[in-house]
Amino acid sequence: MSTLAERLQSIPKVGLTNTFADLIDIARRMHVQYVWIDSLCIVQDSKEDWEKEAAQMASVYSSAYCTVAASSSTNGNEGCQVDRASKPYGPVDLTFNESDEQGNCTVQRIRVYSMFGTPTSEVIQQDALTKRAWCFQERELSNRVLHYSKDTIRWECRSLQASLEFPWMDKNAFKGSPRTLDPGQMVPRASNSQTNNKQKAQDQEAWFVAILNYTNRKLTKQSDILHALAGIARVVQFRTHDRYLAGLWRSNLTQCLCWISNWSVAQGGLFDPKHPAPIFHHRRSEYVAPSWSWASINGQVSYELWIFNALDPVPTPRALSLMPRILEATTLPAGLDEFGSCREGWIRLMGKAKPAFTRGEGLARQTREGVYDVVEGTITEISMIKYDVPSEAPVGELKAIMCLCMLPRAEQFGDSVGLALVPVAGQKDTYRRVGLCSLIKLEWFEQSAEAEIVII
Repeated sequence: MSTLAERLQSIPKVGLTNTFADLIDIARRMHVQYVWIDSLCIVQDSKEDWEKEAAQMASVYSSAYCTVAASSSTNGNEGCQVDRASKPYGPVDLTFNESDEQGNCTVQRIRVYSMFGTPTSEVIQQDALTKRAWCFQERELSNRVLHYSKDTIRWECRSLQASLEFPWMDKNAFKGSPRTLDPGQMVPRASNSQTNNKQKAQDQEAWFVAILNYTNRKLTKQSDILHALAGIARVVQFRTHDRYLAGLWRSNLTQCLCWISNWSVAQGGLFDPKHPAPIFHHRRSEYVAPSWSWASINGQVSYELWIFNALDPVPTPRALSLMPRILEATTLPAGLDEFGSCREGWIRLMGKAKPAFTRGEGLARQTREGVYDVVEGTITEISMIKYDVPSEAPVGELKAIMCLCMLPRAEQFGDSVGLALVPVAGQKDTYRRVGLCSLIKLEWFEQSAEAEIVII
């Protein structure tokens, strides 16, 4: 704020970082008169200006002529550059004659080049910019993106992905880095119910992949977790006419609630109980979302395909009798942006829930531990649980939980996935989420009565 009046008069290029200076040079070569740089265009020490502009990110990036990404730069001094030592050898165009069975000869051309080190398809996944959470929606929302990657310049739009080596098309240069909002995903619902169900499943999978990729990135300010995704959420809501609930969607809320916290104790794919990998997942110190939202966790989360690929396309009568009925789902925004942080949120539902307990088994089964009930006088394991945050399940201590049936898998499996809940002190029939239970036999839930509960 102290430099605002001065910056409104002029911003000397000599005082800019190399990345900002390179962007201005690129814009001039493209004959673009205006640029948007977040740290220059948003008053940095004004919460009010930040909230107002953060809510406009969908419009800023989706309306931009082109977004320039210093993809390989780890800081502002490295600029929009390609590392010469990482550039491929070539390309070289080779021509040869090819004859068909009738003797007709045609000239064919192929382009070859050689990479040293990291395969082309993995470079963009390892670029520094892909580790920053705010940059996720900047790429997703932009119609055109120019990537200054470590090995080459890549560019993409809604209909093409290309590189300097293959300017006509180079999908391999973006392999493993899909964009959620590209054509064919997240489109308006069709009126035909069968088409609608297929589209709904496609939208769901696209969103789940987006959340996996997004939560794997880093935030300087942890309370920005929903703000940094708000632009994408706003576009998805416009396209699907769905209702947004702190990172989840109302039309498939039962499925959206079944995220799992991706903490691991293995290092390099191997687990050593004497030297487990450090666990960084924890509940956010500042409230930004209810416990049933993945945004309440600091760390990567995912939606496991083994669950969703094993569901019946149309739930059976038995499955429907076990699935919860959502009576109310509400989130209240903490600020100006309804897609940003929440000050409160709750879900009220009718569902099959039963008490059980865990025994604080620690790392005996790496990331999961058993869930138990007393069946006919005998302590019996009835499920497995992965706690959202390991510290919420102290080693060697019994912990009472409530298992809420969520998604019965296909009939041949005969089991279901459920939420692990704990009661909130002083609030009747009110719970908060602590984990996800799996492989719960349907018979165990069928013995319980339906109850109305609230999850906050």
